[in-house]
Amino acid sequence: MIGRPLPAARGFAVPDRSDIRLHTLADVFAYSEAEGIRLQIDGVETQGLHTLAAGIDRDRAAVIADLALP
Repeated sequence: MIGRPLPAARGFAVPDRSDIRLHTLADVFAYSEAEGIRLQIDGVETQGLHTLAAGIDRDRAAVIADLALP
């Protein structure tokens, strides 16, 4: 999930650092950690992740159940 591309294809510029472009969430996390920046996650995004995780759990359970059939 961390490698998910950000909306701008050319990446996002970092203020006062024209040499840096952030292209993926991994870039954002690495930059924020290196600079000591605390990130806050929008609640809407986390809701989407919970929905995705629930779907993966359902799919996994269905595959396991199907594999257990004689």
